[in-house]
Amino acid sequence: MSLKCEERSIFAIFNEYKQLEIPMYQRSYAWEAETVKNFVEDIEECLKVRISNPAEKRHHFFGGIVSIISETKNSDHLTVEIIDGQQRLSTFVLLVAVIVKKLESYIKKDNDFFNNKEISQLKGSSAGFKQDYVMYKDGHDSDSEEILRLKMTEVDYEVFSTIVDSGIEKLEVEDDEGSHQRLIGAWKILDEFVEKYFVNRSNPTEQNVKNLKSMRQVLEYDCSVIFITTINPEDAYRYFLVLNDRGERLTTGDLLRAQTLGILNKRNAKTKLQKVSKMWKNILSDRNKGDIERNIKWYYESMTGLKPKKLNLPSQYLRDVIEKHEIEFSNDYVKVLVSKIKAMEQGIAEIRSLRKGLWKSENGQIISNYEKERLRSLITNLGHTQAIPLLLAISDRAPQQFCETVSMLERFFFRYKSLGQQHAGPMEEIYRKHCEKLRDQSDKFTVRELRVDLREVLKSVDDKLFALKLEQLVYKKGGRVRNDVIKVLLVSVENYWDWCDNSEKSIPVCTDQERAINCSSVTIEHVYPQEPLTEDYDDSLEEEKDKIGNLTLLGGSKNSSLGNKPFHEKKKDFKNSNFRLNRTIATQERWTKKEVCERKADLIRRALKIFVP
Repeated sequence: MSLKCEERSIFAIFNEYKQLEIPMYQRSYAWEAETVKNFVEDIEECLKVRISNPAEKRHHFFGGIVSIISETKNSDHLTVEIIDGQQRLSTFVLLVAVIVKKLESYIKKDNDFFNNKEISQLKGSSAGFKQDYVMYKDGHDSDSEEILRLKMTEVDYEVFSTIVDSGIEKLEVEDDEGSHQRLIGAWKILDEFVEKYFVNRSNPTEQNVKNLKSMRQVLEYDCSVIFITTINPEDAYRYFLVLNDRGERLTTGDLLRAQTLGILNKRNAKTKLQKVSKMWKNILSDRNKGDIERNIKWYYESMTGLKPKKLNLPSQYLRDVIEKHEIEFSNDYVKVLVSKIKAMEQGIAEIRSLRKGLWKSENGQIISNYEKERLRSLITNLGHTQAIPLLLAISDRAPQQFCETVSMLERFFFRYKSLGQQHAGPMEEIYRKHCEKLRDQSDKFTVRELRVDLREVLKSVDDKLFALKLEQLVYKKGGRVRNDVIKVLLVSVENYWDWCDNSEKSIPVCTDQERAINCSSVTIEHVYPQEPLTEDYDDSLEEEKDKIGNLTLLGGSKNSSLGNKPFHEKKKDFKNSNFRLNRTIATQERWTKKEVCERKADLIRRALKIFVP
């Protein structure tokens, strides 16, 4: 491992290398306003110490920078690629560029106010800062071209160059590229800091000059990083995998993006880089990093049928998804790579829809509201996101197969996990098994075989255990998760009522799919009131009132209108209800513990039949 690791000041890095380059495949500028403000606070603390006592050093460590050093053809310059640390380096350059532009404006505006010595000092500071951190001349004569000391990624190159050279006053940014707006935001924050210390018109010029000298000391001696250099890209990326960016861990998506774009860069596929960068922007667009991690993990599982290891998922993904078919890649590596990333972009978009319980594009197929509600119930009410890889894998099949699978999973998961509380491992193994079959042996996949596997693992929640769990199911005020489970139970009993009473088929079927009950639009109603009036209080019902025998469903407005009315008043509404659940309750003359327990037993009987794959 050819690594060199040492603590260096910011000045020392720029002094040793003429130009630092951010590879085209790296992320664009990512620091939000709060992070830039924290950066300024760190610099300001060092500066205040130097201003009060120039000989006193206040060291501040700005993290690590990983780079690859290589020789440039036909030149004595070394190429320095920044693999990690670009955010802090680009912000340092922005800071110095602001100082340079503010000084130039300061001198021009108040030129008549300064004496020759002061003008010379200010110009000297401006030129020195610019040469050391912002631009260098590729030659020794005055006409030599000025070149940026830090070369940004393609996405930010033009805007960054314009800002560093001319500031933001004349900059026109009309696109929706977030990094461009972040660069402008960073400039404004840094501008306030520079205005305060170096071009403050309420200070004597001598004080501004002194502050500038102190700033130079801060950059030369006080601001340091651990600078890791290597000639071996593999070593650099190994460090890249574990280093943080200002305390924010790089996501699997960040790392995978870097590696895939790095492949294109090495193969000189520069025309594809921008296209693929936009794909990655969409793939990584979730605000929550945890969501990004889960999306990529689920996509990997769906595509491979494998359980991802916690470490180094990017390498697994490259091996198992992108480079899986070696024959494909031997023909046109770049073309296939781009198509694989495009497929991932589409897959992640579909995962986002699935996470919301939303049906994918129907492509002309007529999907009933009832079927759509099964997906919403599975994902949002039961919270069964572990099924997303399987659902993604089967989503390209005929809608009938997808519908049948979703309905089957809703019944299975309710019994196995929501109530049975069984370990998720065996269930997820089955899902991955069928993901692999769907991807590699699509013609051999059948919903029937999936059903057989699910029924096998469901033996761990036999009728006796399931009935006990149903007995123990209790409504809790404010207990959204548990109450959503009760809703799914009652909605399922309503949906499969006729099948339970009349069908001899072993697979549950809803005979009235014209009516779709949305769990979010119904509420749980206590037949015997949850808070009965004094004259309606029944001590024998108190222990049963929050159990399933005393619970039913109503529309939200109906629930509030019935409130704590006694049974004989609610009975009139139940009799005219659209729900069989309620019309059956209305056939009772009284509502005592006997009727509640009998209804509970009937609900359990129906649930034992319904909740099988």
